Amino acid sequence: MSMIESSQASLTVVTSPSLSPGTRFLLGPGRCRIGRRASNDIRLDEANVADEHAKIEHRYGRFIVETLTEGALTSVNREPIRESRRLLPGDTLEIAGTCFLFNLVATSERRLADVQATTQLARPGVEASGSSPRVLATSRFALTTPAAAASAEELRRDFDRLKTAFDAVSTLLSTVDLATLCERMLDAAFRLVPAEHGSVQLRRDDGTLWTAHQRSAGGEPVPTTISKTVVEHLLERREAVLAMDVGADPRFSGAASIQASRFVSLMAVPLLAGDDVLGILYVVNASQVGAFREPDLDLMSAIGVGAGLVLSNRHLYRQLEEALERQVAFNQTLKQTVELRTAELRDKNRQLSKTLTRLKATQDQIIAQEKLASLGTLTAGIAHELLNPMNFVNNFAGIIVEQIDELRGKLDERLAGETWPEGRELLDDIEAGSKAIHKHGARVQQIVAGMRQLSQANGGERTPTNLNGVLSNLVSALQHGEPSEGPRIVTALDPNMAEIHLAVRDVSCALLHVIQNAIQAVQARMAEPPAGWSPEVLIRSEDRRDAVQITVRDRGKGIPQEIRQRVFDPFFTTKPIHQGIGLGLSIAHDVIVKMHGGSIDISSEAGQFTELRITIPRKRRAERT
Repeated sequence: MSMIESSQASLTVVTSPSLSPGTRFLLGPGRCRIGRRASNDIRLDEANVADEHAKIEHRYGRFIVETLTEGALTSVNREPIRESRRLLPGDTLEIAGTCFLFNLVATSERRLADVQATTQLARPGVEASGSSPRVLATSRFALTTPAAAASAEELRRDFDRLKTAFDAVSTLLSTVDLATLCERMLDAAFRLVPAEHGSVQLRRDDGTLWTAHQRSAGGEPVPTTISKTVVEHLLERREAVLAMDVGADPRFSGAASIQASRFVSLMAVPLLAGDDVLGILYVVNASQVGAFREPDLDLMSAIGVGAGLVLSNRHLYRQLEEALERQVAFNQTLKQTVELRTAELRDKNRQLSKTLTRLKATQDQIIAQEKLASLGTLTAGIAHELLNPMNFVNNFAGIIVEQIDELRGKLDERLAGETWPEGRELLDDIEAGSKAIHKHGARVQQIVAGMRQLSQANGGERTPTNLNGVLSNLVSALQHGEPSEGPRIVTALDPNMAEIHLAVRDVSCALLHVIQNAIQAVQARMAEPPAGWSPEVLIRSEDRRDAVQITVRDRGKGIPQEIRQRVFDPFFTTKPIHQGIGLGLSIAHDVIVKMHGGSIDISSEAGQFTELRITIPRKRRAERT
């Protein structure tokens, strides 16, 4: 039994135009030169080989191959090298047309090589001891030559095994699936060595081992006992383990699992990726002592290195996939977060925009109310100032009519039957003019009195009110404010309407908004009037004993059903921006429903009419007994 050490290695000729396949060269401490010149340690007599082609140097337990001549053809595992590269067990080294297989060498084989180097193979006339490495180079590196081989048959067998190992490594390097990789490892092991059972143990991320695959040489899934001592030794030293006779090996005398097993010979090879052990290829023989020999370790080590490279690549690929999945998940999360934040910002912007609109509308409403208050004060003053002159105008117009009658009587007495057509006609004109002045003056007095009444009413304070008078004043004001070609306002007021306690200013404002909406609806339709249609707004009042009802009906385009429930919402409007801000009906609703406990009902037919029925109870619902 011996353990493989990294201070000795070998190069075995696989194919070569100048060397025989199977020739092996020992690589020890120092450097080994390879080239065409006779002074090189390994001479290759080929046209494409430089005089000093390459060298292999042992540095800190590692074997490094380095190209010495620029442009020289040197490859490791079919990959050209430009300067230097580390050699690992199982690597192939190609120099021009010669292919070597690199492997580590066990201690006993190294000692045998030393004996051969100092006895049988030394050059004649040169002492082995004290000779320089250069002088003894040929004998020191040539371990086994074809002349020293037992027979040509053995050479063929060695070559076939090398080729089998090479093909197996190539097959492993093209494998991606883990189960297939483990199966091919055991297939190669059973072809190369006389193993009866085999197992592939792989390491988890935490360092523990698990059985990836195990079976017999015949293919049956037979469990294989794994020695903890062997595993610990292999993982600690990162070296293959060979036991030719398990029962007689003193290193395993304390291993109960090994002693109790039926196995006679075992071999464990690390699956290496650089300096990392990714798993173990474990084979046993239960019937033959010395079934495995040290040359078998080189071949199995090559299988282990190839499998380790595949496992390393697979691990890196899995890490890459996981990183990609994490990146995709992160990108998706980031996208969702951005979309969520964007939606939140849009919602906040909409809310801010609505709030800004409400604030601006409220500001406009406050300004309008201030203007109305100022206008009320101004209207009261103007009404007061107008009433006095109009009283004089009306009074003097009446006096003039009376004086004309007196003047006509006196003229008749003086003229004593004489005619004076011109004078009488002039008196008739003056009388007609005076009567017209008196009539229209009385009308002006009535309008000014209504304006004064509205301006002097206290907001919120309820007083007995003639609702017909409020409606008449509003209609008069609106008719004078609308152009002559505007809609016709028709009133049908209940003559038996009794007074009702109202907040006059608030109710007047509410009714004004409702009537103005009706007028604007008719005006909007006047641009394209249908045949037989007349622009008209009807205002009707009715006393229902315990309540009064005002109906305002217009002949506009009507209100669509889908927005009918929203017409009383603040700031809702279907009009252009310059025609309103959507507060009129909202204010009317607040005054009639909330302040006076009444109701507003809407009836509408598309293309025909819209009718608002305003009901105001004589007593608020909360006050009824």
